[in-house]
Amino acid sequence: MTQVNLGVVYAKEGRLEEAEQQFLGALAVDPDLDKAVMNLGVVYAQEGRLDDAVREFRTAAALNPGNSQATGYLQEIENRMGRK
Repeated sequence: MTQVNLGVVYAKEGRLEEAEQQFLGALAVDPDLDKAVMNLGVVYAQEGRLDDAVREFRTAAALNPGNSQATGYLQEIENRMGRK
């Protein structure tokens, strides 16, 4: 979880590449860590990689159906992309 927390700090500082590496590192250890998946989606969205963001938000929501934040981000990005 430490890598996820560090990734969040990097993302807030605008250090998106470093944040992405932290989230990917956390997922290499535990691929079912929905918070890492969701935050990776946030980084992808900030980078304009919307298809990648959608994929990550869908995965996070599937890993933890109670993760309303991932579902909200997914809806927001799909609306931005003109999807329903």
